[in-house]
Amino acid sequence: MKLLATFFVIFYSGVIFAQDYFDRKVLDSITKNEQLNRDMSLCPKDLFEGREIEYQDLVEECRSDQRWCLNKCLSKSANHCIGLGHVYVDMENNPQYSRRLYAQACKLGIVNSCTNYAAGMLRFDEGSNSRCYAETFRFTCSKSDEWGCMMYGMVLHKGIGIVRNDSKAILALKKSCQIDEENEACDYSKSLASKISTTNELRANDGQ
Repeated sequence: MKLLATFFVIFYSGVIFAQDYFDRKVLDSITKNEQLNRDMSLCPKDLFEGREIEYQDLVEECRSDQRWCLNKCLSKSANHCIGLGHVYVDMENNPQYSRRLYAQACKLGIVNSCTNYAAGMLRFDEGSNSRCYAETFRFTCSKSDEWGCMMYGMVLHKGIGIVRNDSKAILALKKSCQIDEENEACDYSKSLASKISTTNELRANDGQ
């Protein structure tokens, strides 16, 4: 299962895209939908209903017909939810739309959408739900989501919502690459693992 790398790049690099292709009526429907709003109150890990759905890339279809895609999502098509979520994640300073859609896709069975949702919480909630998203990354990593393992390694290293543990962080980062060495999650994991190892070596040398 692949997570679009643009998600991580946008949330953590501050990249902002043009917003002229967003359907404002669809955006309004998303914010007013009771089911989508209700799901936002739950931790991603607790949203997941247990049956995994295989990811299909529907981003371009959802970009070209956002109303159709939202209707499919509300009819419980997980891939249309995450597809439209990927379209709206471009709205870097206003994550409310993508997060509602990621939450729904997570609930309907796409594991890496749970990772997406938790990563959005990490970016915008300023630590208010840190334990929740740390537990979510641990859960999605256990489900063999390479991005979940990368994010779990990161929060373990930084001690966000969990006791800091670089040894466990390295294991999670290694697992990300074991799941899919060609995915960009592995590139990020290798970079962070190298940074952790170098920092710990310097600390060890300073202590000698």
